[in-house]
Amino acid sequence: MGLGRPGHCQKDANGTKYWGYGGDFEPAGLHNDGNFCNNGLVFPDRTIHPGIWEVKKQYQYVHFTIADLENLKFKVFNEYDFTNLNQYQIDWDLLENGVVVESGSVGSIDVAPYDTMEIALTSIKYMIKEDNEYYVNFKVLQKTAKNLVPAGHVVAIDQFKLPSAMAGLSRQAYSSSLNLIDEDSKLTIETTEGIKIGFDKLSGNLVSYQIKGKELLIAPLTVNYWRAPNDNDVGSKMHERCAVWKNVEAQKSTIAFNFIQIDNTKIKVKVQSQIPSKAMFSTTYTIRANGEIRVHHLFEPIAHDLPYLLRLGMNLQLLEDLNNIEYYGRGPHENYWDKKTSAQVGLYKSKVADFYVPYIRPQENGYRTDVRWFTATNSQGARPAV
Repeated sequence: MGLGRPGHCQKDANGTKYWGYGGDFEPAGLHNDGNFCNNGLVFPDRTIHPGIWEVKKQYQYVHFTIADLENLKFKVFNEYDFTNLNQYQIDWDLLENGVVVESGSVGSIDVAPYDTMEIALTSIKYMIKEDNEYYVNFKVLQKTAKNLVPAGHVVAIDQFKLPSAMAGLSRQAYSSSLNLIDEDSKLTIETTEGIKIGFDKLSGNLVSYQIKGKELLIAPLTVNYWRAPNDNDVGSKMHERCAVWKNVEAQKSTIAFNFIQIDNTKIKVKVQSQIPSKAMFSTTYTIRANGEIRVHHLFEPIAHDLPYLLRLGMNLQLLEDLNNIEYYGRGPHENYWDKKTSAQVGLYKSKVADFYVPYIRPQENGYRTDVRWFTATNSQGARPAV
């Protein structure tokens, strides 16, 4: 795979432009290589493919390791053959729950090729508090312009999690209480503060979430074990081997729908479902009086010859105007479990449309890993949080 592969702009029947590849130019039936020659790290219009950030991270010549994490001591290793690290500036940030709370620069730097130096950040140890999550970020920058590299250009990064408690989304106090309305085909849960949550008993799905009469869902919350195939998946025929998971919602049947009111601030709804002769799964919803819903999903295979799961989760479709996303996780660019070292944990904001990556052949894209929580808001600030 080269940095950039040639692409030719084509037009579809509606006049919309797109980047063409094998199959777009030659007569039907003639052998071609598909988009194999149009899948580099830079798109044909010279915009950046998100994979380039991971390549840069893996290729960097400056590396950081932990020397003594309890006392915030780290080591920096110089993998350059001929360059001393005194040509660079090393900056650091301390993040508390994704927000930078302290920053600084390493003073005197003198690290010969293939040598190491210790960096001590013990002065910020007093800032570490309980019930918060902390990371230290390192950034290596070019001191002065050199050849095509401008001053201030980032040549290496790294991130380390400090020992502390996990930070979650702050929970509101329970000033409200819950009321149950049990009908033949549906279950409705209302709070005294105007939140209404609805379940369909036949499908077992959560079908409605309203705040003061405004519906936030455009479709029920449904089970999802599928994702769009990427180029490598297509090459290995994953989309054929794992097709059983493509539409679990259409295959499933609900075995049991039960609920219990724990007290006036908490209700549990448990739905047991099956994919006949293949798998059983149960979903437990814990609803609290502040409108919070905790979802626990348990998958249990029945058959022994099932293909692997591509994804285990649920589909959540919100109103289109809830397009302002803030999340605490890895970013700012697309990242996956096997392609995430370049994406640092932090607090990020983005529009929904900006998560989309226009790969030459449409495929899985836009994922973010290690997400603790996210919120989706509209211009008025109304927001569900996940």
